[in-house]
Amino acid sequence: MKHLSKPIPDGLAAWCREQTDAHMVMRKIAQIDRRLVIWCACACAETAAPFVPTGEESVATAIRAARGWVARSATLKLVRQVSRRVRKAASGAGSHALASAALSAWKACFLVYAPDIAAPGAAADVVFYVADATSFSQDPGQSDPAASASSARFEQTYRSLCGVIADAVATLPAERIKKENS
Repeated sequence: MKHLSKPIPDGLAAWCREQTDAHMVMRKIAQIDRRLVIWCACACAETAAPFVPTGEESVATAIRAARGWVARSATLKLVRQVSRRVRKAASGAGSHALASAALSAWKACFLVYAPDIAAPGAAADVVFYVADATSFSQDPGQSDPAASASSARFEQTYRSLCGVIADAVATLPAERIKKENS
């Protein structure tokens, strides 16, 4: 996966906004640039924050660490540490929505140290977990993830995340990142 070895394609944000499948959009972005896909993954994972109870800080901490890595203010070691914590929070979550929100943050962190071959799938997983958290939070009695995946809310979340991704593409702090490549 590239580390801003070539410029982000002109019109990428507009293209993202036109799409309806955030899963596919994240897979494509993962093929363009690692820092960009992590920045987008963090923006998506952050939309699941309403499903995280007050006092549970691991999700927000994981998103901040991954964003920090993109901006060169967090180390790989820190990202790995918070990644383990948020993964543990996901496994011990008291609700399906919280577990999915935590898993979306974990996958955003995983993208920092994932092998290149795993990045497109991990990037797509972020939007799946956000959509899953959204669907289950709105219908907590649902116990079958497949039923959740087929719901209109799930697809609506995929569409809305395309806008989130487009906004993230447009706000990537390129000036901080370009300094390293100079």
